Amino acid sequence: MKKSVLALSVISALFLAGCSSDDDSSSPEPTPEPSPEMRTIEVSTALKNVSEMNALSSGCLPVNIPVPQDDVELPGIDHPVCKINDSEGKPHFIRTNDYEITVTDQSGIKYTETIEDITNFEFEFDVIGDAEIHVDFVGSLEGSHDEAYSYYTVETPLQGKKVGRDETEITIELDNESYSYITFKAHSDDILFEDTTVTTSDEFHFGITGSENSDNETILINAYRYIKQDADILFTARNQMQAKSWIDFLPRKHYEYGELKLDPNTGDIIIKEPDFGKPIVISPVPENAVILPNQVDGAELDSYDSETGSGTFTAVPARGKAEPWIYPSIKISPEEFTLNQYDFSFKIETTLDQAAMYMNIYLLDNNGESLNAVLYPNGEVIVKKKIGGSYKEQDRFEGEGATASFISAYGDYTLESRIDGLKTHTNFIVRVADDNTEEFKFTVLDYTVETVDLYPIEPITGVVNEENLSNLDIVETNNDSGAVKATVKKDGNAYVFAKTTGSTTLKEHSFDIDVTGFENGWVNIYLQTTDEAGKKVNFRFDYHMSGSYAGKFICDNSGNYPCPTGESESYSSFEELVNEYGDYKVRKYMNGLLVGNFFLRNSAAIKDEVITVNRFTVNP
Repeated sequence: MKKSVLALSVISALFLAGCSSDDDSSSPEPTPEPSPEMRTIEVSTALKNVSEMNALSSGCLPVNIPVPQDDVELPGIDHPVCKINDSEGKPHFIRTNDYEITVTDQSGIKYTETIEDITNFEFEFDVIGDAEIHVDFVGSLEGSHDEAYSYYTVETPLQGKKVGRDETEITIELDNESYSYITFKAHSDDILFEDTTVTTSDEFHFGITGSENSDNETILINAYRYIKQDADILFTARNQMQAKSWIDFLPRKHYEYGELKLDPNTGDIIIKEPDFGKPIVISPVPENAVILPNQVDGAELDSYDSETGSGTFTAVPARGKAEPWIYPSIKISPEEFTLNQYDFSFKIETTLDQAAMYMNIYLLDNNGESLNAVLYPNGEVIVKKKIGGSYKEQDRFEGEGATASFISAYGDYTLESRIDGLKTHTNFIVRVADDNTEEFKFTVLDYTVETVDLYPIEPITGVVNEENLSNLDIVETNNDSGAVKATVKKDGNAYVFAKTTGSTTLKEHSFDIDVTGFENGWVNIYLQTTDEAGKKVNFRFDYHMSGSYAGKFICDNSGNYPCPTGESESYSSFEELVNEYGDYKVRKYMNGLLVGNFFLRNSAAIKDEVITVNRFTVNP
């Protein structure tokens, strides 16, 4: 489709012709610049910084670009949304319909067009000269459960997208310009999520994005909410204690409250002030990334090199200084490791003519006194000892092999667990440009801080691990067979299941399951195909471990999951099922907070019962 200004150009031409003069002036008139000609521009839209690397649903990218995930379906969301991960792995939800594009060209003519899907929009406009394009959300934000689930909308920056008079193909990259993100996590036994609220113009609740294992191997629930203005937060515990917080709004920020805990003595909710001012970074992170954005303080990520994994950052002066610090992703526990148990290195390029760059490695000597080993990019090391509140030089390693000589001399020294800036339990800190006052860019080509296994032991891999179990605690793993013994945590549903990607077909999987203690259970297998109209259709087959259907794969043609043939079906082996439906996709299915497929469930598990997973082979 195309919109044109042909009529205007004809009128303009007639007007110019009618205004010609017969005056024969002795001084020649200056030659006017030629008027820009009409041309056709092709305009498309896309989500900025969203690609196959961070898209979690097919609604994020054009239809011809596959993603390895199912479409996201949020309870209560009445509109299509795209689910993506930010650079820290936190999920985000973007509304993709009900937008409007406005194109204004140099002559002042303005066109508008409705955008039903910002990831699949292409249109042609006839324009004269330069142009300016704006894309805005024009829909309603309300949904049947919008008090609990939220998403953000995208748009062009306030100044719009400028189009030069020579441009003919334009892609408008749309981004979050207005919203910020609040998150926290807590145990459902501690916090009443349904009574924890965010109040802006109205009162809202937090949505749930999933769960994770805490340090003591219990389950933490992750909660989120988007806001566009100042907000009051009310946290409510199951013991009815409450805690309040507030946010002075700034756009495009992540306000992270971390893990909420209860004081064991008073029952009060313990919350920390949220990590204010931390930007939301959506840029896709390649699998080979050298550095993650949350490892860098004092600079923002610009881009990654997808081939090398190097990351380029920009540092802008704050309080007069632009001196970024880089931290390892791992935590250094107190008095747990010595220097020679770590491999460490760094290589960074900057746009500065000169940069005072080095790595601080903090050690403890035999008397528990603090040492600061300063490692420079050329490999030389100066070791300083803290005396009277300041560090004094006590050793120096220079020339070829300086770093190796330093490790040889200080390898048995204990690594100190440091608090540095906003980081805790850290060490091996790179100061990129100490005392610098200028804005600059830098590229992290290498930053390695990892343990070296001095006494390598090959552990026996269990047939399943914690992420494949629900309501089950692993007791031991058989060193010969890999069989995993586990106990039931509490009465009710217990699961053994497989992690799936959503990108495989049934014929790519195998099926060999033997679980002692789950003899009365059954396995749910969730499949998906596309009908002739292009609509996705879901099916479910159940493998029965016992009873009259033992060893069979059954589709019972229920209302939620009708059978492919429209009638109940039964297959005596996995091979028979694959012969019929081998090309069907094996879904990445969300079963409550569990995500995967091949769910072996026991709906009547009893606390402290022992089960043994002898074999659970289903993945490719």
